[in-house]
Amino acid sequence: MRLGGLTLGLASLLCAGCGKDAPKAGDTAPASAVKAAAKSEAPASKAPATTAAGASDLWQGLDLGAELKRLEGKWTVKSSFGGADTWEVKGDKITVTTGKGETKLGTLKLDMPGRVGIKESSMTSYYSYTRDGDDLYIGLGRAGVKLGDRYIVSTNRGLVRFDGKACTYHEKKMSFGEKPLAFNDPVEVKCSVQSAGEKSLLNYQVPKFMKEGEFEDKSIDVVGDALLDGQMKGNKAAKAE
Repeated sequence: MRLGGLTLGLASLLCAGCGKDAPKAGDTAPASAVKAAAKSEAPASKAPATTAAGASDLWQGLDLGAELKRLEGKWTVKSSFGGADTWEVKGDKITVTTGKGETKLGTLKLDMPGRVGIKESSMTSYYSYTRDGDDLYIGLGRAGVKLGDRYIVSTNRGLVRFDGKACTYHEKKMSFGEKPLAFNDPVEVKCSVQSAGEKSLLNYQVPKFMKEGEFEDKSIDVVGDALLDGQMKGNKAAKAE
């Protein structure tokens, strides 16, 4: 992947979440052992704020600025080619050293849960991103966060938000230049949380692209405070010396 004139070792991460969304065999518990813990089929009584000024209301309680500070230091991040890169973060600046020893510079963007961007010049490449306590995950696949009883999943074009009762899909507004993140009006979708023993799974829907009124069913594992698909489970980052 080329970040402006820079080539990052995490080549295929530009399309994080582009892969198949169906859970892999073994990712879910047998249907007979799974209980539906929550389900939403009704629209929210009051739609969350979706303007540029109120976008963060969708993930109230998650401080993305504080999360950026937690990233300070050096991290070993799994490369899409099977090796490892080093991310060194200072403030919002990042130096990526690939497994081949190439060093690249960029600016980190944490503008919504479930993803992180590296910007160079006018181009930003996004990666799936989440954490459960001190366990940090960066890489391919789909990711999100659990905030108390709320669940937020990053999607290719926005996010899904489930508060245990109402579930809504929020598509990002198209913008050019350095405009604040903003969303279109929310769309009602169905969500449910299933659990069996210590295992939990979030089922959710996203509207099909260019097919009004049609939806895709997706699932993602709940791992503590992190939402991870099968790919992301294998993309745990580690503090580098």
